[in-house]
Amino acid sequence: MENTNYNTMLAQVNHILSSMENDKIPIDELTEKLDEAYALIEKLKSKLFDTEIQIEQIMNSRNILINPEEDKNGSQ
Repeated sequence: MENTNYNTMLAQVNHILSSMENDKIPIDELTEKLDEAYALIEKLKSKLFDTEIQIEQIMNSRNILINPEEDKNGSQ
């Protein structure tokens, strides 16, 4: 699961949640599946955060303003 891409992990979370909503997960597996979903969600959040950092670094290295209106009005 470590090298799984974002869309695959998101599909896995959606599948787990859908199965829970439709009562397709046996009660004995419910906590295991819930833990799996939370672990996937944490990985998704981490990937989003890492991507945001990378985008900011790229934009900063190219001196691109993310919000040009802030620059015109000064920092607040």
